Amino acid sequence: MPIAWAEKLLERWRGRRALNSAGANLEHLNRCRAINAAHHAGVPADANDGRICQEAAELARDTSRRLDHIDRIAAVELADREPEQRERLLMLGRTLEAMHWLGLRQVQAGFMRHASRSIPAALKRLGCERWWRAVLRGLHARAVESTARAIGLVHKRAGCYVSDDTLKRRQGQRARNARALESVRAVNEHGQDYTLAELAAKGPANREIRRHELMTRIAGFELIAKECGHAAYFVTVTCPSRMHAWRTKAGQSWAVGENPRHDGTLPDAAQAYLCQQWRRFRAAADRAGLDLYGFRIAEPNHDATPHWHALLFFPETAVPRGRRQPGRPREAYRVMVRLLRRYFLHNDSANERGARRHRCKVERIDWQRGSAAGYIAKYVAKNIDGYKVEKDLYGNDTLTSSQRVDAWASTWRIRQFQQIGGAPVGVWRELRRLHPEQAAASAVVAFGLDAANLTAMAQESASEPMQRYTAANGWAGYVMLQGGHRPKRGSLRLKVLRESTGELGRYGEAMPPRAVGVVTAETVREIVPAFGIVKAYPQTRQVRREVESERATWLIVPGGFVEQARQRLKGSQAGGAAARPWSPVNNCTRPAPLFAPSVERIKKRGRWHRWKSRAGGLKEGNDHAEIPPP
Repeated sequence: MPIAWAEKLLERWRGRRALNSAGANLEHLNRCRAINAAHHAGVPADANDGRICQEAAELARDTSRRLDHIDRIAAVELADREPEQRERLLMLGRTLEAMHWLGLRQVQAGFMRHASRSIPAALKRLGCERWWRAVLRGLHARAVESTARAIGLVHKRAGCYVSDDTLKRRQGQRARNARALESVRAVNEHGQDYTLAELAAKGPANREIRRHELMTRIAGFELIAKECGHAAYFVTVTCPSRMHAWRTKAGQSWAVGENPRHDGTLPDAAQAYLCQQWRRFRAAADRAGLDLYGFRIAEPNHDATPHWHALLFFPETAVPRGRRQPGRPREAYRVMVRLLRRYFLHNDSANERGARRHRCKVERIDWQRGSAAGYIAKYVAKNIDGYKVEKDLYGNDTLTSSQRVDAWASTWRIRQFQQIGGAPVGVWRELRRLHPEQAAASAVVAFGLDAANLTAMAQESASEPMQRYTAANGWAGYVMLQGGHRPKRGSLRLKVLRESTGELGRYGEAMPPRAVGVVTAETVREIVPAFGIVKAYPQTRQVRREVESERATWLIVPGGFVEQARQRLKGSQAGGAAARPWSPVNNCTRPAPLFAPSVERIKKRGRWHRWKSRAGGLKEGNDHAEIPPP
């Protein structure tokens, strides 16, 4: 390990040995094991990415040789067995050899996760350099960061949120990804070609677009809450003291000291604790009749321990389930606070110092003083790109702070933002890919198209003054179209249309179904015409309308092979050999089974557009106007 790390580990061990010799030895052993976990796979703690890639290549070759050796032995020993029995015994031998060798390397967790779904695909991964590269990078990053956090390199007086080494590693990873995206081009059947970086900049991978979309959805929820008369609360929950490695000294906000109660919990384990408690709280809130919806944000403390902020909307005068009489004023608020304290305070170390003050905070948002979206905007910005936020809580510049938060979330695999309730955003994104002419499919699709493409519109009528509508109004209208702020997934009016392409992945597994549009099921009432002595009579039937979104067939090629890719795509359109598409679409309509709803397929137009309001409003073009969506 690095010399500086060894000195800090020994210094920490000497300081704790005077108080608790056995505890100091066990803690020191655990820290060394965390570093050795990466070293067992052949990666030292101070390895750079080049060394990791080299070790990944050697591990892939070594694993392939070991499994090939099992195949040679099986060809001799199992020659007299039946073919099916020989195949089963060969697969068993390859699996046992892989588990034994991975156990010695202490990297069997990833293999077992894939083997639970498909053993042949899991064995193919062991011979792939790319798979080993991802495994070693994650193992090395978490081992290094956990040790750096333990020896005092991760807190507000050293490296806030993450260590400086992890920040540099994440910046290097982002630079490698940017170079890779710039070096590869995508060509579609229309002859257009763009770099993957240009296509990625048109989606949520772009930080600015990601922030805009999150704020649009939050502001849309706020509009629904105001319209329905719901209350808004800002909730903050954090982990018990035993999960924090470092703490701020009492009365000295600048001073940082080691937390003697820390039990070695890592940030990913602390995040799993918060997720588990939130699941229990959410289930109890549903049983109590609280229709919660909103957003939650996970962000780190200065020592990398996560805590959550949640913006929750709900009807404050809701009638609790199981009661016949109406609820008292603000009874729903009391129920929510009681449940929050049950699962985030009283469940673990409730009597420790500062628990009641810091563990669970609930703050009511006054609509007269400001908006809920404006209240949470700074938390969204400082966790994405630091937009219009100069300093964070610890006085650091938010541009650098947001980079550290990104490195923290990437290293510990923590989901930063999550929607609570509401309609799924996948349908919303698919609606933005539809052509305006496809609004004729049904009234539901037409309303969803208008809502998803609403960006800026001003309207004035005789009864109402000038009203300004934004994308937040569109999200609110889309949520209400889908059934309100807490719709059941089975009763959504619009769903994502997915189709299986029949392709196999790199490891022989079937690719999951891909989104190709939206689907809606409606009840149509028709008048059956009269014939003979039979009079005309009304009849209802179920119609499933599948609307394809505007997607191109992309071919990914290196920068110097654009013209060859165009010729290949042109030849496939002319009836030649079909090119292997990036995002194929199956245009075949499946026959409906007996007594099933009839299916109507609305094909894509195959051309790109700028969205314009049919009512003549001031709507702007969508984000995918000039570059077709991948």
